[in-house]
Amino acid sequence: MTWEWSGAAGGASLLVTLLIALCFVRLGETIPLLRDRSDGRPIGGPGLAAGVLVGLGIGGADPFLLGGAGGIIILGALDDRLDLSPTIKLIGQGIAAAVALFGLNGIGTLSLAGGSIPLGPVGPVLTLLWVVGLTNAVNLIDGLDGLAVGVSIPPTLALLIIGASTGNAGGIALGAVLLGGLLGFYPWNRFRARLLLGDTGAELIGYLLAVTSIRVLPADVDAFPLISAVFLFSFPLADTAFAIVRRAYHHRALFHGDRDHIHHRLKRTIGEGNAVLALSLFSLISAGIGLLLWSIGM
Repeated sequence: MTWEWSGAAGGASLLVTLLIALCFVRLGETIPLLRDRSDGRPIGGPGLAAGVLVGLGIGGADPFLLGGAGGIIILGALDDRLDLSPTIKLIGQGIAAAVALFGLNGIGTLSLAGGSIPLGPVGPVLTLLWVVGLTNAVNLIDGLDGLAVGVSIPPTLALLIIGASTGNAGGIALGAVLLGGLLGFYPWNRFRARLLLGDTGAELIGYLLAVTSIRVLPADVDAFPLISAVFLFSFPLADTAFAIVRRAYHHRALFHGDRDHIHHRLKRTIGEGNAVLALSLFSLISAGIGLLLWSIGM
């Protein structure tokens, strides 16, 4: 895989996403089926999905990754329309993660500041938990216009830089395709959005971030730098952890939705547009720290 092919894959992802998202904007005005049931605005996640799939195809993604991404897209689309139960969603996400990981090394060792911890048979389980967890974490932060996309761009850039610095051809292609899709969708999804990501788009972003991180972050064959990864995705991970603790404290079901996420609280304090800007800047700084930590072996 050459830089030219990775650039072509990213460019195709951007262009296809941009154009199909525009179609969803137009069609959503006349076809109620395409609109969010509670919000009323069109769901454009399938446009992002189409762009990403085209980019992955041009970038030469392995069949397992394509199959896993396709599974996540189908699952998200069904959830947007049918509101699937948490159990069905987790099972579907786990299957999609398992399919994709046939084409990856997975997490076999955790690399920490003081050394490495071999995981043995726990490695595949942790790998699946990482993919499923980040998939849901990004979906959880998709509560304000442009937030999930804005927060996801900095770690995608960081992963692309890491892939380029190590000559990781597969990682470069994945990062370029995801970045292209995010940039192509952002004009329609930014504050005062004309298109929503829906579960289709948000789950796909989280899924690809997780898979790309497993592909590019390990300095050795399977040594996954945990501290760097946590900083790269600090906001979605922190918000998910906060939601789990909050719901447990109030004796609510783990998957019981609420409007007490970090971004909701910030919105009530400084307004939606400012909240999205602040959290996107936080993600940029945090991803920069994660990139720095990776460069010094943490």
